[in-house]
Order: sequence, then structure tokens, then C-alpha cells
Amino acid sequence: MRLSDYRKIDARVNEAIKAALAPFGLKVDGISTGVAELDGTVRITVKASDANLKDKDGNATTAEAERFKRNAVPCNLDPAWLGQTFPAGRESFKVLGMREGRSAKCVVIERVSDGSRRVCEPEMVRAYMKLAEKTGPRERKDLAAALAR
Repeated sequence: MRLSDYRKIDARVNEAIKAALAPFGLKVDGISTGVAELDGTVRITVKASDANLKDKDGNATTAEAERFKRNAVPCNLDPAWLGQTFPAGRESFKVLGMREGRSAKCVVIERVSDGSRRVCEPEMVRAYMKLAEKTGPRERKDLAAALAR
């Protein structure tokens, strides 16, 4: 099989994989595909997670959030920052968790205005969260305006 042939059926294959995992309570987080043009081998890698993951108190959570709680202190972050919002420039971001197997850009954040997810360094989160703790809402607005110039 060639890559161009596989791309024609890619969407249907992805939907079939998601449907096959759903009865087991697994949510597909990502599907990556590779086609070896030489022999036509198709390699499909599925990253799935438990869609109903709960923390020790029984609250719904994500693997990224649990990883943040576990790894925040070694990265010199406060575990209480999980779920908190901080201003950065003209935007506000919310701390969602931590990626696995990353050392540099490991903190997962979400832009509040449109819900887009991004990754950043722990140092950036620490700097903005410390700044947010030291300043009030008006000073943060003034600072955000000054940084945006």
C-alpha cells in the first residue's frame, strides 16, 4: 500500500479504531500512521487513555493533571496551580497538567479565549503565577498592556 492510497481511507480507519475502543471505556487521544513505501506496511499507533479517570477523591481528572500533581514540586511548581488561570500578555491561560517524557516544554496550558492547548516551560508558568500572586487585578491589566507593546 502506498501513502496516497492510505490517505484515502485514513478517516474511516480512525473512526473504526475509536469505535472499537469505546466499549472498553478507552478514549483515543491520538492516532499516528506511517506507511513504508518499500513494502507497503502500514503502522498505526494509537494513544488511548481511560476516559473515566478519577482521582483519589473520586473526582474526574486527566492523566496530565495527575502527572502535574505528582511532578510539580520537583519542577519547582506549586501543585495548587493546577486549574488556575494566569495572565500572559493580552491573553489568559489555564494550567491543565504536564506531558509525559518531556523535560523542557512539559506544562500543558489552555488559552482561555478559545480553548486551544499549548505547551510551555515550567519556568514560564512559575514566573507568571508568581507575578499574578504579587499583583492585583488592576496591576496585572496594566502589566499585560505594557508587555503587549
